Amino acid sequence: SSSGQRGRVVLPLFTNYKIGEDKSSNLVSAILEDRAGRIWFGTQGGLYMLNRQDPKHPFQPVPIGYPNKPDQLFEVDKLLEDDEGSLWLGSIYGLSRRLPDGRFIHYSVFPGEGIDSIRAIHEDSEGRLWIGHQFGLLIFKPEPAAKVGSSFVALEKLARQQNLQAGRLQLPSAVGEARWYTTADGLIDQRVRAICESDDGHIWLGTLSGGLAEFDGRQFRHYTTAQGISRLITALAEDNAGNLWVGSQIAGATRISRRGFSTYRQSDGLGQSDIFSIFEDREGALVVVNNGWFINRLGGRSDKSSDAGADSANGNKFVSVTPNLPQKLKSGGGGNRPMIQTRNGEWWIASGDGLFRFPA
Repeated sequence: SSSGQRGRVVLPLFTNYKIGEDKSSNLVSAILEDRAGRIWFGTQGGLYMLNRQDPKHPFQPVPIGYPNKPDQLFEVDKLLEDDEGSLWLGSIYGLSRRLPDGRFIHYSVFPGEGIDSIRAIHEDSEGRLWIGHQFGLLIFKPEPAAKVGSSFVALEKLARQQNLQAGRLQLPSAVGEARWYTTADGLIDQRVRAICESDDGHIWLGTLSGGLAEFDGRQFRHYTTAQGISRLITALAEDNAGNLWVGSQIAGATRISRRGFSTYRQSDGLGQSDIFSIFEDREGALVVVNNGWFINRLGGRSDKSSDAGADSANGNKFVSVTPNLPQKLKSGGGGNRPMIQTRNGEWWIASGDGLFRFPA
């Protein structure tokens, strides 16, 4: 297909922020805006929260209090806000949960050789957490924040492993119950690094090198190169028309709709084919972020009234733009960093050396 448009300068001039004093606190791995509008930053040197009331020290370190691990050495790789307002942190030390009252609970998942690395966290519509781990998939039904007792929980001691009953995979149903899923439960690749629930309640899992898995309530189904899906999945998202979007490390973005599969690459306007994240912006347009600092916006807005699979004349291409970042940063390569658009329209972009904020 013909080449998509390229934008020269997208966003107005930025403000550059340093989060902390040392290098690790300026390596940002995750950015989250919670329901209250607070912005959280997971860094390689702890957790920070934006405090707009203090212009001199806008980034406040949040004490994590993990046993025998100083906060400034605590690497926060993933962030999730759950339905009741707890903040979940995924790190190389397992899971940590910041309760709404500010207390922390820590959970080991499957520690081995000092590493307990969390690759993805998702809360499903039943309140279960789906946790992608370096050694498998853990599904856990956490107790409500008001009833949390212990400050440290060893999930690997609670997790059940015999999950198949009468031809159907069982999910945790009781509060506090955890189950562990691997290739023994039908996963082609148990190293899950992206998780998404579609509006039919099915859970989709993107794996490190085994393609896409769908849990349909009974079992895992698999999609890979035979169906036009890359084996190397990096990102998953559902758009407002109910299409599933699959981002890959090498093969662009694939849309799964009622009509089938459509793959978008550089010839369809993407800046590159290495996808870092997929989300909808505040106007409901689909945004794909990829290596090289490209922000790619699908040209037309999809909505429920249109056929979920149809391409409108202007909606079947991505428009690719790059933020107006310092030249030395852009020429230094990289760019596979988290970025979000907040509800007030600001963009926050992690650079590997602090943050850039573009005003609305």
